[in-house]
Amino acid sequence: MKIKRINIFFPKNIYGLLISLGFQNSKKDIIFLKNDLFCLDKLLLKYLVKKYNINFIHIQNYKQIVNNVKKIIKYNVNTEINFFHKEDFKELSGLKNEKIIYSFLENGIGNYYNSVNSNIISRYLDLIRNINCCNFKFYAGIYAQLNNNIFINGQSVIPKVSFKISKIIRDLFLFNLKQHDYFRVFNKIIVKQNIIFINFPSHLNSKELEIFLYKLNTEKIFKNKFCLIKLHPKESKKIKYLNLIKNFFYNSNLKYLILDKKFDNIPFELLVPYSKNIIIYSPISNFPLVSSLLFTNKIYVYLHARVIKKFNNQNELKKNSHLFYKKNFPKIKFI
Repeated sequence: MKIKRINIFFPKNIYGLLISLGFQNSKKDIIFLKNDLFCLDKLLLKYLVKKYNINFIHIQNYKQIVNNVKKIIKYNVNTEINFFHKEDFKELSGLKNEKIIYSFLENGIGNYYNSVNSNIISRYLDLIRNINCCNFKFYAGIYAQLNNNIFINGQSVIPKVSFKISKIIRDLFLFNLKQHDYFRVFNKIIVKQNIIFINFPSHLNSKELEIFLYKLNTEKIFKNKFCLIKLHPKESKKIKYLNLIKNFFYNSNLKYLILDKKFDNIPFELLVPYSKNIIIYSPISNFPLVSSLLFTNKIYVYLHARVIKKFNNQNELKKNSHLFYKKNFPKIKFI
């Protein structure tokens, strides 16, 4: 007898939405969207509903999630309910007594890094802190395909991988290509030229940015390439940061183009697919790491050695994380 299932998703960013779509498999599946986290334009939302037969529910708070999930359970007796999210279960305490299978929904490398690098003591403390809470059974994401033990809230969880995500990324690339003139111009550039796609995340300070740019002039692989630059949305407003980039290229022999604000809310992952002539160059961030698992492009990552107060809780950005990256992402060249 075939088990009836309904998958419910609560992504916190567009990357999490991609993961959600990768595990969607029924017309009854639901994705909760909270507009203060990220927004989807109406055309894209309409496309996703038609393409993937998915239902979107816009919510303002956790109470609305709890109420909606309870209704789903009430009207779907003898149905397996799977809830994919990354929330603290205290926010969803109203579902504590419901029969739900929980999967941790990956929203970036930080989730995965912290789930596989915890020590025995921290796992034990997590277990004690969450002893009266619900628990995740699965870890759902792209990094789940790596060969590491995953622990969440002190408990071992089962990795869950969807291999549909590459196709979904391609579908969204083609959607943007059809809908937007600026995307068609972008596509002509990446098809006709040898491109270095440069990612500037928000966590580099001015000195690190200078070193990052300096390597563009010193690494042979970058010579005679056209530099296509995408700034972090928060960073594009910082005049000093932008001027440093422009001054560097003005004094170098490299040709470049900074993508305008229309691309701010389009993830890097939706700009790269199936353009093999693109070389990716980036500091540590989710984009180059996940791209090494999804695409065949050459990828170069600058590893800075900074440990500052701002990133005390972001272990994935610290120096002691370098061995982890080199072990798990052998396709990347770290410079």
